[in-house]
Amino acid sequence: MQQLQSFNRSVLAQSYFPDLQPMSAWKKFKGWLEDTPRLRPLLQISRRT
Repeated sequence: MQQLQSFNRSVLAQSYFPDLQPMSAWKKFKGWLEDTPRLRPLLQISRRT
């Protein structure tokens, strides 16, 4: 059985944009989510779930 691993938002963003600093990677990743209508609801998920 495969385990689910959680990441904080900066680590996740840096996996997509490894050449950027954590905050810059998050801003770019967040912009990508905002520009993709079916991914936009992911921004509404609580950070503490």
